[in-house]
Amino acid sequence: MTSPQVQTTLSGPNGKGEPQVILSTSPVSGTVLGALFLRVVIDAVAKLIKAGADVYEGMIVGIVVVLAVTFTQFRQLLTTRREFFPGWRGMLAIPVLAVGTGLIAMMGSANVEAIGGRTVPFGIAVGAATLAALGLVKLGELRRRDER
Repeated sequence: MTSPQVQTTLSGPNGKGEPQVILSTSPVSGTVLGALFLRVVIDAVAKLIKAGADVYEGMIVGIVVVLAVTFTQFRQLLTTRREFFPGWRGMLAIPVLAVGTGLIAMMGSANVEAIGGRTVPFGIAVGAATLAALGLVKLGELRRRDER
């Protein structure tokens, strides 16, 4: 484990720098934790789902990897103050991502008893919620860009 690093900033009161603790982890520890987490997820899926567990394992591992990359990119974008959905291509990506999450929700909820066979309305609701959330992110980006 690495020790915390101290960085001096110049944004303190009266132009004086304030020490700021930055916790850093090595890429190796993140990789080991990620591999351990994926192993736990795969074992849990194999124990919960008796028939066809390998299909669900692959889907869940793919989703976990995509989420990990997304959170890493999101953290990097927040620190650099760049836009998450820049330009027209970003605006067009929002509905595509919403449809994709709706389809994944429909596929993932096919065998869930609590939904009771209503996978299409569930997928539409998840897609609409994703569209609203990503739309709010884009709206926040536009407002932040107008303030500059």
